[in-house]
Amino acid sequence: MSYATYQVIIAGILFANFLLISAYALWRKDARPEILRAGALLNLLGAACWGFAAYFSSEDASNALQSIVYNVRAIPFDAAIAYIAWLLARSIANNRPRAADLLRNAWLLIGACWLFGFVVGLFLPVPALEEFGPTPPEFLLLKVRNGAEWVVLLLVLVVFAGELLKRETPSRTVRLQNGAMTFAAVCFLALASNFIYGSVLRVLSLSPAEKSSMIDLHLYAETLLLGVGGVAYMAGLFLYHSHEERERLLDLFREWIKLRHDIETRFDLAYSNGLECGDATGYFYRACTYLELTSEQRQKALDLVKLLSILRTEPDDTLLGRLSDVHERLRRNSGLASRVFVQIDGRVLYDIRHDPLFSAAAPAISLFRLRTTLFLRRSEDWTQLAALLAADAGFLPAPVAHRLLREHPPPIKRNVLSAYECAKTAEKLTR
Repeated sequence: MSYATYQVIIAGILFANFLLISAYALWRKDARPEILRAGALLNLLGAACWGFAAYFSSEDASNALQSIVYNVRAIPFDAAIAYIAWLLARSIANNRPRAADLLRNAWLLIGACWLFGFVVGLFLPVPALEEFGPTPPEFLLLKVRNGAEWVVLLLVLVVFAGELLKRETPSRTVRLQNGAMTFAAVCFLALASNFIYGSVLRVLSLSPAEKSSMIDLHLYAETLLLGVGGVAYMAGLFLYHSHEERERLLDLFREWIKLRHDIETRFDLAYSNGLECGDATGYFYRACTYLELTSEQRQKALDLVKLLSILRTEPDDTLLGRLSDVHERLRRNSGLASRVFVQIDGRVLYDIRHDPLFSAAAPAISLFRLRTTLFLRRSEDWTQLAALLAADAGFLPAPVAHRLLREHPPPIKRNVLSAYECAKTAEKLTR
């Protein structure tokens, strides 16, 4: 394998990592966006640097240019190590003050060693990108940074391994995350060791055949360790669990409580004596019986009618949209959502994953924004019944109410429309 080919392969691995992290960040927009962005950016920068360096892996490039490109190529890797150390220092390493201090200042050590190698490369340029050619001993001065990388990665490994071996672990996810990060740290420590081995190998006086064979093995090991270690780090990143993450989720939950409280307060002010929609109220309860709606479905329908009533008097649906968005983000986090419920006498009285108000929010916004026919035919019976009631009570915009009550064929399922019409007839006969 030529050295240029090797560098292109490394660039491809890093670019694939960038795509995977970016895809995950788009799928889970609320999952540690700053850390995912940093991880994606570092991988993209690494792919660009390695691809750029492959262009100069020939005898035509001057030693000075090769030395500069070689040192610049190392920036993403060193930055990634420093960033991992910084994340550790502000999270699980807090339990180890000395380790936290060292990790917090790791960027100084790595940065100083990288700067030393860069300056040496300017004054003592070497054919740094000609892996299989003769390399002078001063090349090792460019590689002082590998020693700093090795020390920091060893410390990272010790911290992650310590967390993995702890008996008290908050959850299986945390243990799995620590396991992935420990394995990744082992791979990257071995990678740094392989860097040092390869550097020494290049300056040794060996026969061309022997040197070529050993360097080939060194490059294959490097590629394998980077690929496997990168996958393990991504797994740990996707499982990332920390004090900051818990605080972020708690902040989201506090916001949800406030938004829901604001809407419930409006309900209490507007409907202190119950749902007051004139004759339509009687039609609604009788139709619920005909349709055999459960108490939960009935509550969802009532909440939908109330929301439409509020939107009629206060057309700004920002509060409702925000509540819906926050609730969805909380519900997607199964670990938190599964713990947010009220249980009395063995019965679950409230579960955030099945909140009636949340279920009513999306249909309310759609009806209010004149998108009735886009979803009503495919919606549940309770949604359609609530829409009929709101139209009869005058809570909907005139065009939407007209479609529901006058359009033929109406955008309502036949059984729901029939139940509502029968309820109307029965209610009038009982007066």
